[in-house]
Amino acid sequence: MGSGIAQAMAAADYQVVLHDISDLLVKKSFGTIEKHLSASVEKGKLAGQQKAAILGRITPTSSLEITKDCDLVIESIVEIKQ
Repeated sequence: MGSGIAQAMAAADYQVVLHDISDLLVKKSFGTIEKHLSASVEKGKLAGQQKAAILGRITPTSSLEITKDCDLVIESIVEIKQ
């Protein structure tokens, strides 16, 4: 869910900080975004340059330090049903 929000915001021309608690999770989320954008390029719904621009607006990080100057923070968590 968080990666979808990040992708949508970056596609709307916002600079996005994609944060998670570990580099591995950040890399996974960023990879999910890249995969979805690549699928859109393959289907002809998005140009390669648009994909690159969207990815360029996303800063992946596991450090909270970069978020100190953000104007808006959206928190997305996974709810696990037991």
